[in-house]
Amino acid sequence: MLDKTCCNLIKVINLRKRGVFSSPSKSHYFVGFSLMKGLANKGHEVTIIAPFKERNPVKNLKTIFIKETVPYFEEFKKDTVNLRNAGILQTISDFYNFGVNITRLTLENEGVQELLNSNETFDLLICEMMLDEAYLGFAHRFKTPIVATSSFGSNQWTNDLVGTPSPLSYVPNTFLSFPSRMTLLQRIGNLALTHFDRIYFDFFYFHKQSAVYDEIFSNPKPSLEELYKNVSLVLLNTHFSLASPLPYVPNMIEVGGLQVNTETKDLPLEMKLFVQSAEHGVIYFSMGSNVESTTLPKEKRDAILNAFRSLKQKVLWKWEDPNLPGKPDNVFISPWFPQDDVLAHPNVIAFITHGGLLSTTESIYHGVPIIGIPMFGDQFLNMAQAVNGGYGLIADYNLLN
Repeated sequence: MLDKTCCNLIKVINLRKRGVFSSPSKSHYFVGFSLMKGLANKGHEVTIIAPFKERNPVKNLKTIFIKETVPYFEEFKKDTVNLRNAGILQTISDFYNFGVNITRLTLENEGVQELLNSNETFDLLICEMMLDEAYLGFAHRFKTPIVATSSFGSNQWTNDLVGTPSPLSYVPNTFLSFPSRMTLLQRIGNLALTHFDRIYFDFFYFHKQSAVYDEIFSNPKPSLEELYKNVSLVLLNTHFSLASPLPYVPNMIEVGGLQVNTETKDLPLEMKLFVQSAEHGVIYFSMGSNVESTTLPKEKRDAILNAFRSLKQKVLWKWEDPNLPGKPDNVFISPWFPQDDVLAHPNVIAFITHGGLLSTTESIYHGVPIIGIPMFGDQFLNMAQAVNGGYGLIADYNLLN
């Protein structure tokens, strides 16, 4: 019944009548939508609450469009480059505040309010647990079990739901880039940051989500904390081959790669001709859906262009503008690329990425090594695992010159 993804949204599905909630981040939305589309194709009626509209309608799938979150998230995206240099404590605080604001905007949407006041019935609620706990109120409102999802693997927010242990001696915090085999100093840092994260969550953040929940959902109702501890299943968008071994309780299941298109298509004609004519191979460069290349400072952009200009390979660059001053002939720009189809092409020999989990998963599936330029969130951890796993290298954004 709802699908919320991105930096703070949730997914809800309704099984006979299912529902989904979607987040402002398109990458998170892709994971949720893949699951919802699969359910719809099997005959379930699915309702998605999302800030995106599908170009090609899917049978049995209805979308409640959350337009209010779009401008808010667009403003957030403009500052994602600066997040790279923000302190870790400030980053955590900003993410939690972002989650509360997105949750409120979504629940106050006119279409969502109509749904809450309707006679609709649902069989299941699927929520992405990423700073959007007030969405769990849908489970009480429609009397459904709760399935939680995570677009980037296990973390504090999902582990708490079902009692999954997370030993700090070898499970690094999501906001850190430490390996599972940490040094003593890294373990101390992991302990300190995780305790700060826990204190901030329990004493400064969760009560804000509870306030939103109390305001939106009518009484009588259980406390948000009761709903938070009443989740039946957690689905993780990760796979044991991508990370170090972690402890999971039986109702925490890895389903990594839901968004991967196993049946690739031909590239658009102009792009296809460019890729096929690359005698020395093609490098694909994309900073994902949350970091736009056009927001890079001029000195960083010029450094990247000079590097590309010196290569004998051709380059596909996700550039969100029709013009790129100083673009060399071996660079092809586009505001959008069919990423799975690009990575599946035999001429593509490397992927320069921000290190998001979806991008790294797709790279591994298609057998393309990666060069990561992590910017914020779990990207540092993903790239640390790529280096440890031998399928990637890290290029420090601050050292690009």
